[in-house]
Amino acid sequence: MNRQIAPGYGAQSVARRASLDAIAVTEDTLSYQATMTIGGKTVRTYGAWMLKEGKIWRQVTGLLG
Repeated sequence: MNRQIAPGYGAQSVARRASLDAIAVTEDTLSYQATMTIGGKTVRTYGAWMLKEGKIWRQVTGLLG
């Protein structure tokens, strides 16, 4: 994947591997859980996109540790 996660938060934190663990989709929301390797450590992540008129209106993400 090689994408920087949260610029400025541990500048050396780069995701090296990611796998999608779960996904749920409704009419206006898409949510997911994934496992990533960041800085050599495996972390669980989650996120959700709220859609309005077919476009991302709000986004939420986080790390579970």
